[in-house]
Amino acid sequence: MYNEGKIMSKNKNEQKNNNISLGDDFLDDLLNSSDESNQVVKEEKRPVNESAENNKVVDSDSSEINSLEAKNLKELRQLAKVKGLSGYSKMKKEKLVNILSRPFGASAEEKALDEEDDLLTTSTPLKKEVLEVEEEEEEESFTAEEIMKENQEEEDEDNWILSGPPTLNDPTSVRDPVDILTQYKDERGKTIVTDKLLGSIKKRFNSISEIATLPKINELVSLAGIGEQTAQKIWKIAQQFHQMNAKTAKTLLKQKKDTNKCSTGSVALDELLGGGIEAKHLTEFFGEAGMGKTQICYTTAVMALLQKSEGGFIDFKPQSSQRPRVVWLDTESTFKSERIVEIVKNRYPNKDPDYFLDNIIYYQILSTDMLQNAIEEVFKMPDKIVLVIIDSIMSPFRFEFSHGVSELARRQNKLQEILGIIKRNMQINEPAILVTNQATTKMSMAGPISMTSVIAAGGFAVAHAVTHRIKLSKKSAGKNRDIVLRKATVVDSPYLAIGEAEFVLNEEGVSDMDKGNTRSKSTSSKVSLTVGKDIESEEDIEDDILA
Repeated sequence: MYNEGKIMSKNKNEQKNNNISLGDDFLDDLLNSSDESNQVVKEEKRPVNESAENNKVVDSDSSEINSLEAKNLKELRQLAKVKGLSGYSKMKKEKLVNILSRPFGASAEEKALDEEDDLLTTSTPLKKEVLEVEEEEEEESFTAEEIMKENQEEEDEDNWILSGPPTLNDPTSVRDPVDILTQYKDERGKTIVTDKLLGSIKKRFNSISEIATLPKINELVSLAGIGEQTAQKIWKIAQQFHQMNAKTAKTLLKQKKDTNKCSTGSVALDELLGGGIEAKHLTEFFGEAGMGKTQICYTTAVMALLQKSEGGFIDFKPQSSQRPRVVWLDTESTFKSERIVEIVKNRYPNKDPDYFLDNIIYYQILSTDMLQNAIEEVFKMPDKIVLVIIDSIMSPFRFEFSHGVSELARRQNKLQEILGIIKRNMQINEPAILVTNQATTKMSMAGPISMTSVIAAGGFAVAHAVTHRIKLSKKSAGKNRDIVLRKATVVDSPYLAIGEAEFVLNEEGVSDMDKGNTRSKSTSSKVSLTVGKDIESEEDIEDDILA
């Protein structure tokens, strides 16, 4: 409980032999007259009138306290605003009642000002607290609507339940737009997400699944008009939605069989990959320069824009807004539109190359930040993106973080962040992700002999993120020395059999050497369908950075 209050006037004649009685207008005088207060001059001490009347402290009776406690948070904040109390918008109800019910009376003694600090010193604890609030934070302006909204959020904070749509008819294949959020209500029947709030959410998220997979709710909180409590409720809705979409293993098997795939242009390579490049999966091709990584991307980009019966991902109407599109993120500045035209003309002479060029969206990537921004933008596109190509994934990282081991942790953290965005969104938006990767050398000692092997760059971060890892190399064509065979080998996959496939590069892009004979090699069914990762040691990753 606060004791006495006092304030000095800069006019000595007004102060002489008079005590100032402080009442409800104390905060107005203190906070709204800062110019006057800062100009108060030091005065000599004068005798204190100790009459009981002047030193009387005005106590708030119990009825006044009860009256304040009966008010809700909005009304208390409005009262505090009228009285000029700074920082009221951040105070809880109990604190506001405590402050507004405190008595104010005449001070027993006035003290001098410290001219050097130019600060008003006072024995009244209330003044000190108000001044500290002013120093700690700037006063924010709030409209009546904002105060009511914040008040309602706090009142509902610990007292709400979700009610919304029941389990969906086909929860295994539904596209879950954020519009579903408007169907959820709290226990009072009030809609949690209004149309205005929905507009803010849709600027950042396309589906509830995207919200549910957020590691934190900070992105929701940062949206305009969304408070922390509302964000918590929306996040819980998203979690409940995903729980309703739980699937059986049998359902997953059916989905697996129905997953869209796209041809690479080579029958042998498609067979090695279990039917082609798979939607909702991340396929990586790595190898030394000149192995055909980018050529596989060119050919697959063309094939992805065809009808499903021709080797593409989906069937579509040519003039439909949902026709397939391909996104190409070029980190090495090697993309050439002329190569797309050449492949189309040689593979499909009757097709218009402009159709393919119009439906390949190209991004030139010069930094890791540009890569992350482009990926986030791609997954917000309304278009039917069936394939995202990143050529190559590690190039910007090896360029930016090229100062040795000291930057290893930052590089891997950034890489994991970007790969996390890709993996979350490829399950929601269902495109196939095709990445190329540079190669690095792994040194190992086998007794006195030193051995080297070619492995993919990126260390554990990339190794754990990719679904299928395919190594590319060259192989002699035997008698026909004019033909250089490329060999693709499954290095790591959760279900593809260990095997190899041979293909050639020509004017058609990726093709089989003999279209009548795929020349593919696979291990027998007795061989394990998985292969252990070629683990890099910490020293190997350090060599990778310096490579």
